[in-house]
Amino acid sequence: VDEYQDTNTSQYQLVKLLVGQRARFTVVGDDDQSIYSWRGAKPQNLVQLSKDYPHLRLIKLEQNYRSAGRILKAANILIANNPHVFDKKLFSELGFGDQIKVIGTRDEEHE
Repeated sequence: VDEYQDTNTSQYQLVKLLVGQRARFTVVGDDDQSIYSWRGAKPQNLVQLSKDYPHLRLIKLEQNYRSAGRILKAANILIANNPHVFDKKLFSELGFGDQIKVIGTRDEEHE
């Protein structure tokens, strides 16, 4: 199941039914990227997995292949302020990168 952080309670229960006793499955999710709380998404489902499946193996995907180190350093500072479930430290092997430019706009439409 991809984008698992955006599953709701019913979807979590469906996954449990599909998995059954064998409990062989893979989910991918990022607790800092949940965007569907307005429709009942619960990033806490990621935590519930480890309670319901104590032998669950967690693999953190912290290496970023698109961004340079400078942008990931800024991202790490920002996400450290989020109420998240799993600690993570994003990194890159693409070098440190160019300066970050902050551009102010008068409103979201102008942005």
